[in-house]
Amino acid sequence: MFAKVMYKPSIVFAGVTIFEPATAITNFVLSVFCLAFFLKLRKSNAKIWPYFFLLMSSGSFIGAFGHSLFSDNNNIIQHISRINGVIAVFVASWGSIILLQNKVAINFLKAFVIIQFSIALSKILMVNDFSIVKLNSILGLGIIVGGIHLYLAISSGCKGSIYMLTGILINAGTAILHALKISINKWFNYNDISHIVLIVGFYFMALGVSKLKKYDTITI
Repeated sequence: MFAKVMYKPSIVFAGVTIFEPATAITNFVLSVFCLAFFLKLRKSNAKIWPYFFLLMSSGSFIGAFGHSLFSDNNNIIQHISRINGVIAVFVASWGSIILLQNKVAINFLKAFVIIQFSIALSKILMVNDFSIVKLNSILGLGIIVGGIHLYLAISSGCKGSIYMLTGILINAGTAILHALKISINKWFNYNDISHIVLIVGFYFMALGVSKLKKYDTITI
């Protein structure tokens, strides 16, 4: 049933070659869902997290064209999408740090994510490589954001943090899909499956954001 896909399937429409049509479609669908999450959350107490979903929406939308218009995935459109992703992780990290109360922990984590963001952004600007985005996401969303919400869930029983952790764990499954290149067939590959998984994961994260306590303002 499953196979490792090593090339990009394509179709020709009106004389134009469209690569990975299913990947482009699922990218567009992911973009629509993330935009809906942004619109739903922008009037909530959250002052920062909605922009994570807006950035993910724009990144997915741009990425759809990067996948579909180029035979090489390391193209200029994908480069823009990947830069977008690095910024989104910083926003998510910052939106989680401001939920903490300990000033020492807050200052340390703020300094850490600023350094992390600076390094990741510098690297992705110089080298158009998806592995940079993956590593940055693991560190930012998995360890920093996940760690903060694990602490909040345990220390205060914050329901929003529990939903956030659920979404993060679901999205972690995409790393396995990409690492093993698990695909149903050449038309619906690991990228497409990952986009569906991300929609589910982001739904739980958005639900979690809607239940978080009142946010502070952005201060550095």
